[in-house]
Amino acid sequence: MRLFVAVVPPPAALAELAAVLRPLRARPDAQPLRWTPAETWHLTLAFLGEVDADALPELERRLARAARRHEAHRLRFAGGGRFGGRALWAGVHGDTLALRRLAESVQAAARRTGLEVDDDRPYRAHLTLARSGVPRGGDRRAGRICGG
Repeated sequence: MRLFVAVVPPPAALAELAAVLRPLRARPDAQPLRWTPAETWHLTLAFLGEVDADALPELERRLARAARRHEAHRLRFAGGGRFGGRALWAGVHGDTLALRRLAESVQAAARRTGLEVDDDRPYRAHLTLARSGVPRGGDRRAGRICGG
């Protein structure tokens, strides 16, 4: 099974973000986008890829231990942008250092379980809102994200 580890923001924060996005989603140039459903919004801490079911008990144990080592922290959605012509995202501000440290602990727990972790790039807290409706290498003009 393909797995990732994430933090799910509180429902009130997600509802507020959804309300702010309504006008953006209604724009004509936003129609080709594949919008992620609000009920799946999350802040990814680590992408684990394919994980064998036999590894789950140890992974769950190590992730629980990593989570207990970190205190709750306050974050807020602020700003946003796009990753090239591929994805539209909401930014995260506040105690992002604590979130990055949690992501590092999660990645370390996965490695100790024997899993490879996709950590080629530095951690950048964000919430993916939409993806381009055009596959990579397709017509970039058709896949531009909101006036990009």
